[in-house]
Amino acid sequence: MQHDIRSSAADVLALGDEDIGEFLRDQIAHKRLSALVHTLNEEILEGSAEMANAAARALARLGFVDEVA
Repeated sequence: MQHDIRSSAADVLALGDEDIGEFLRDQIAHKRLSALVHTLNEEILEGSAEMANAAARALARLGFVDEVA
């Protein structure tokens, strides 16, 4: 599975449940997971409410928990 280095929240949210693991393996293998998480975090902090919501849902879909201490 090839994904553009600039994967977005929409790309993550469009993945089927069976594709999440392969997507994560691909991102890790090509050293892109950190950049993706950084981009999604920026969208949460600086994007519109709609962008922030989609980015937060994408991070949750990838297994990142949104926990406020």
